[in-house]
Amino acid sequence: MLEAFFVREFKALKAADPTVATLEATDASGVVIIRGHNPAKKGDDKGKLPQIKMALAGQAAGGLTVSPTSGEAAEDSVLPVRADDVVVGTLKVGSYFKAATAEELQKKTGLEVMFVVAGKVTETTFPRDVNPPAPADLIKLAQSGAPASLEADIKGTQFSGRFIHLPSDNGEGMTIGFFANRSPIEVAKSGFLSSLLLEGRAGPRRHLAGRSVVRALGDAPASASRRRNDADCRQRSRRHRALRKARRRDRRDGKDHRGVQGQRHRANPT
Repeated sequence: MLEAFFVREFKALKAADPTVATLEATDASGVVIIRGHNPAKKGDDKGKLPQIKMALAGQAAGGLTVSPTSGEAAEDSVLPVRADDVVVGTLKVGSYFKAATAEELQKKTGLEVMFVVAGKVTETTFPRDVNPPAPADLIKLAQSGAPASLEADIKGTQFSGRFIHLPSDNGEGMTIGFFANRSPIEVAKSGFLSSLLLEGRAGPRRHLAGRSVVRALGDAPASASRRRNDADCRQRSRRHRALRKARRRDRRDGKDHRGVQGQRHRANPT
């Protein structure tokens, strides 16, 4: 009956969250009494593992655990099981850092994901024929807590990678690599540089055209002034010509303003 219950509950958890990989219980000594994900396997003693010891002491525990035998990394949550305020065992739910977890991380981050345990790549979202780099020096750098990143060409595609180390309460922990495809960035950068080059080629022509426009605009007031001055000059010239013509006509007709004035003075002596 206990086995059927755990198997049913594990299936329900798995349906709700594909990353769930383990559901197990221990007795008050830390010995596994049932596994919902693997009912046939039980009886192994986990009483010395830090998370189990903490739960048996009455405290909730959780974190990364790397199995010393299989080398598998798992993220576990362990709770104490009580009866009348007495701890009688533990209950653990865990997720292995395998394909389902890697794919879930990929969906949430939009990045390619890689798990590294003990220097070996245990899981990745890259295609099977692709071997993403996991340099030992960068893994050690990540383990020290320092930023560890790289630029790499993977199957002809440029990637930016970053490694993050997760410490474990048992073992050396594990390292997660996140890789971002730089192709969209490179395309955008290339387009931007091309636009700059086109801008540079068209720039001199636009500069000259701009100077012509500015010069024309700057000369507009002066041109208007010159046109007004020219009009005034032409009008004065026409008046002068008309005056000269009138004088010539008067002289031809024997009319002289000065002579007329003299005649008037002689006709009317004072």
